[in-house]
Order: sequence, then C-alpha cells, then structure tokens
Amino acid sequence: MVNFADQKLTAFRNKSALYSRELKPGEEVTWK
Repeated sequence: MVNFADQKLTAFRNKSALYSRELKPGEEVTWK
C-alpha cells in the first residue's frame, strides 16, 4: 500500500510533468 507521502510525491511529479513546460526557465512553482 502506498503511503500518503508517496502519493503526494506522485501528484507533485505529475503536476511537474504537466506544468514544467509552461514555466519560464528558473521560475519557481507556487503550488508546491
């Protein structure tokens, strides 16, 4: 069973994959 921390990390990686191309180089993401 995946623990909550791993689920959060997976969600973070999914968001990163979806939105990274929309961020300017070096721009900080605000939804961390």
